[in-house]
Amino acid sequence: MKLRGLLKCAIYSSVLALTLASVGCWNPFDPGPGPPPNHGDGDRRSPDHLLEFFATAYEDKSIERYTECLDDSYSFTFMEEDYEKAGVSSDKPYWGSTEDLDQTTTMFIDERTGTILFDFGLAVTNWDTCTDNIWVDDDEGGHWAMVDALCCTHEPVIDVTVNTAGEEPKTYQVRSSRIEITVIEDRFNPQLWRILRIEEYKK
Repeated sequence: MKLRGLLKCAIYSSVLALTLASVGCWNPFDPGPGPPPNHGDGDRRSPDHLLEFFATAYEDKSIERYTECLDDSYSFTFMEEDYEKAGVSSDKPYWGSTEDLDQTTTMFIDERTGTILFDFGLAVTNWDTCTDNIWVDDDEGGHWAMVDALCCTHEPVIDVTVNTAGEEPKTYQVRSSRIEITVIEDRFNPQLWRILRIEEYKK
């Protein structure tokens, strides 16, 4: 069975779920019963450690650890060619944290999701300083605020094994598009870091 179309950007729940769906063997948005996610110790004390923590959350299929990686204002922006499959449009070409977490939970608990091996594709991450907007809740209902951030680009790779009833498990190597990742200090603990934005681009 051949992969079709979406063998890219699959280290993130949004596109990994779409990629696995494109295999044609199963639908990650309609999960069956599955084992609870593994839990483990993690480290978000630097941007590099955050990326390692994020990768490990995928490999362990731990939605709790994955949730810790995302800021409340997190968004994943798709390439235009993926809008239809992701259910987004040019007016809002992204998933926020709620949509992303819903899809990731569905994928992690599905018994057909096998092993996930994750590689960001770079031995060393070069971080650039940048600024971005976050939504801040307050007594007046909230407001947007500029924050200092760090940005980097990666071309991540993932190997995912799909378990299909009556067949031997199949492992697919999924190469992503280029992505830009924006991280900020954790709002509740400035010694930790969270992911604010992931934007997908063609290589």
